[in-house]
Amino acid sequence: MNRKLVIIIGLILLASFVFSEGLQPSDLAWNGAMSVTLDKETFMDGETITGHVRIANKEEYPIIGGILVLQIAQGEYEYPSQSVTNDNVLFEKTIKDIWVLPNTVKDIDFNLGIVQGGEYRADAYLSVLRSKHTGASWIFMSPLSKEFNVEGEEYKRLQIFRPLTNFNGVRGPVGFPVEGGEEINGEIFITNETGEDRDSLQIGITICDWSTGFCEKEETLFDIGTIKANQTDPVNVKVKVPTIPSAYAINIKLYNGDIIESIYKSRVIVAGGTAKLRKMLINGFKEKDYSLLTIFSGSPDHFNYPPFNNFSLGMKIYSNTILIQEEKVDINNIDTSEIKQQDFDIKNNIFDRVCLEITKQSVLYDEFCFDVELEAIQEAYDLEYPEIVQVDWSYNEELTELTLALNKSISINSRVRIIHNNQIIFEDSVTNASEYEKIIFIQRDNMVMLVDDFDAKNQQTINLNLALDKDEVEIVENGVVESSGTTTITCSDKICDNGFVCDGESYASLQGTCCKSTCVPAIESEGFNLLGIPFIFWIAIIILLAAIAVVGTTVQKVKHK
Repeated sequence: MNRKLVIIIGLILLASFVFSEGLQPSDLAWNGAMSVTLDKETFMDGETITGHVRIANKEEYPIIGGILVLQIAQGEYEYPSQSVTNDNVLFEKTIKDIWVLPNTVKDIDFNLGIVQGGEYRADAYLSVLRSKHTGASWIFMSPLSKEFNVEGEEYKRLQIFRPLTNFNGVRGPVGFPVEGGEEINGEIFITNETGEDRDSLQIGITICDWSTGFCEKEETLFDIGTIKANQTDPVNVKVKVPTIPSAYAINIKLYNGDIIESIYKSRVIVAGGTAKLRKMLINGFKEKDYSLLTIFSGSPDHFNYPPFNNFSLGMKIYSNTILIQEEKVDINNIDTSEIKQQDFDIKNNIFDRVCLEITKQSVLYDEFCFDVELEAIQEAYDLEYPEIVQVDWSYNEELTELTLALNKSISINSRVRIIHNNQIIFEDSVTNASEYEKIIFIQRDNMVMLVDDFDAKNQQTINLNLALDKDEVEIVENGVVESSGTTTITCSDKICDNGFVCDGESYASLQGTCCKSTCVPAIESEGFNLLGIPFIFWIAIIILLAAIAVVGTTVQKVKHK
């Protein structure tokens, strides 16, 4: 095959791979920020550790299903964690079902319980379902941290020794490939620098799909013997991994009765093709017409790069545990490094739970469900982003008519004012209607229209730039009379004042409608300006039609004679 042709085909394939659907790895993350605040820098012995996080949502969609992971640690944070000896996580707490409106911030209070005397660090991570917002708790990456002290006697803890702890010979939460259902070997090294022997210890192991932050799997406990003072001893464990391809977090806890001495994490990759739900968001709160967007990626098996073909992506919508909608789309294929998205219309406006699942040949490869406090979110959204009355206007230069229209999907509660030379020349209130239209006779000049929406607490300022432009003013001031079609530029007769119309012949000019006869009072009403035509012309048309009818009748009578 021609070498140039091969290169071109290769470039096309590469482009289709890199720019598939225009989605990049950054699209999997949630755009936002977070801060952590503790109520004190120093807590007394026996005092509860309290504080709050402030979550900023910079997306155009609400955060739904936010998962806040809080940890207490001693030592110095460092990433990656597998070589660190002076860091020990001793407490972990998860706060779920957090929601934050688009482009707003929200404070979440937390309570971390009581710890013994010493110097500590509070670490905070946030994900939105499986989408990273701040850090990644499952691999100890990039937390937000705050240091604090606790008065009182220090409790010396045992510690999982990270540099030696491994599964199948791999240290740290970096991931290693295994076959589905395989039994893996773990060596968990425990360091005892308390100065005394410790016994009656247990190791707890939990294997969770993707992250321990949203895991509800049962913990497997292993009894271990005595760990002598000033020694570092291994504890051997065997655990079986799940059969479905995915990335699994291994959570390790060292228990001394009810006390958690140390927490660490590892990671395992079950090899094979699959697709993973990564980012899920609900849109349509402005219109109350909801839809679901899900972004999914290929297999996390970056050792073998397996494709995944001929699978289905499904959505289930629930209300009070009752399935009220189910949708499914077929997907031809997805490669390991590929990212795709799918939209679903939600046909109901009352629901409280959403589930997404990926299946192939009746096998469930991935599933994620989350609760939706729809009523509370919608109510808060309406208060934060109230509907603002829509204002439309047009100006008929020939008739000097300003047509004003207001529209809103709900009842309007507004006031309209037109200001000219610092004086209000028109004012009207609109209530108990979703539509409003008014025709106002206004001469050509620059004015300002203010539309107050009292329900939305909003004022719109609209400049009515109706005045003559520079060239037109110059022509008028020089008294030059020019014509263009049916429009005479300069008025040589009279311009009727506001609220008056010409009762005879008139013509358009740059100053407005120029009247050759008399100006008479006009009735300011839509009914007297039907379809933009003055009422007097309608009367003339009716008289003309009547005259034609009379003439026609007379002609018929003459013929019959």
